[in-house]
Amino acid sequence: MRPPINHEASFRRPERHDSLGRRLTLYSTYANIGMYQRMKTLAWLADSRSNVKSFPACVQDDIGYALYAAQLGERSVKASPLHGLGGGVMEIAAYDASGTYRAVYTVSIGESIYVIHAFQKKSKIGIATPKPDMDLIRQRLKQLRSEVKNAEKRGPPAGAQHGQRIR
Repeated sequence: MRPPINHEASFRRPERHDSLGRRLTLYSTYANIGMYQRMKTLAWLADSRSNVKSFPACVQDDIGYALYAAQLGERSVKASPLHGLGGGVMEIAAYDASGTYRAVYTVSIGESIYVIHAFQKKSKIGIATPKPDMDLIRQRLKQLRSEVKNAEKRGPPAGAQHGQRIR
């Protein structure tokens, strides 16, 4: 007699692992959430996208997966709150043999995920984010908040429909 077929196992999403071998998959109940929930859009500020593209491939994967989870409304194990900048500002830490890489994003401004800054951490002492990078993050966050606030005051451009892009 043949064993019964486990149909649930055939639909299971393959597990993903980070550069250190830790499991990255979302819980199985969230495996297909992207099909049912509207994803937030992802916006890159200044040179953050080109910085991430210059990182090693495994670090790009880790950061990309964490941002994808944020778009779905989840939080990756790689992401943690960045204290001192208000709620909703998160930091992704990814590791590689060449060093530690970080990306900072916000989920609390508007309807998008904004990647504020991405950089390689150079300091070998401590885990704190370097002061020049924190200053740049504060400056970009302040500018982003004022731009979103001004855009909300102006309202949608004339003739714009929901979801339509105006150039």
